[in-house]
Amino acid sequence: MRSTELGLRTICLFPAMHHVPVADERVARIVEIAASQPGIAVFIHCGALSVGVRTKLGLPSRFDFRLGNPLEVARLAVKYPSVPFIIPHFGAGLFREALMAADMCGNIHFDTSSSNSWIRYTPGLTLDAAFKAALSVVGPSRLLFGTDSSFFPRGWQTGIYETQKQIVEASGVSAEDDALIFGRNFDRLFPPRANSSSIAVSNTSIGWAPLIIRPLTNTVGVEVMPRRPPAPRASCTRASYFEVSRHWLNFAASSPASAAYFFRNSGCSAD
Repeated sequence: MRSTELGLRTICLFPAMHHVPVADERVARIVEIAASQPGIAVFIHCGALSVGVRTKLGLPSRFDFRLGNPLEVARLAVKYPSVPFIIPHFGAGLFREALMAADMCGNIHFDTSSSNSWIRYTPGLTLDAAFKAALSVVGPSRLLFGTDSSFFPRGWQTGIYETQKQIVEASGVSAEDDALIFGRNFDRLFPPRANSSSIAVSNTSIGWAPLIIRPLTNTVGVEVMPRRPPAPRASCTRASYFEVSRHWLNFAASSPASAAYFFRNSGCSAD
């Protein structure tokens, strides 16, 4: 199969962006492909969605938020129990529905990435409370830590990591469960390959942030190809923003096996 030849480990679906409902028969056919290839997960973005690059450029985002419902993901998860499904950002505003779906289906996982500002849609909810509810319903073995970091311009989101680490430790989970959330669950779903190091750190800086690249990324699991675009300039001016963006777009276009990775880490979030 072409996907395995390219090293793809996750199928990423954005129903609101692509205007294709989760219940669409075309989605079912895609999931059938994942079911036929052990080791492939299906990532389905539900709830609120924003694309940072489009916002910065003043471009409209014509998303249909009705199409990404975690309960529809549950329908697929029941039909394909061998396929791991990943719902990012705790459902990105559809937290109740995400909890219901994950409670019904043991193959549904949450990723914790982004600033999770969707919590403002539920008056009184805090990120601490969201973590506690997820731990109670889903358990530590199906939570995947993530930050929604990107190459440019944000870089590694240290603050998100520190905040989530503090919340998890304060929740009273064991050191073993902490380790599951912050790495082992992901490594179980996407076992590192023999020729991949766990973490690759580059001294290249993008304006102010170091590039930290994990060959197998949270929620995507697509290896970054050795080929890399030109290093950006140290100053983060408007001109350099567009120049570096062009380099990264060319990089994604010329390296098909990295395209899904680039797409997932280019600023799509529920911020």
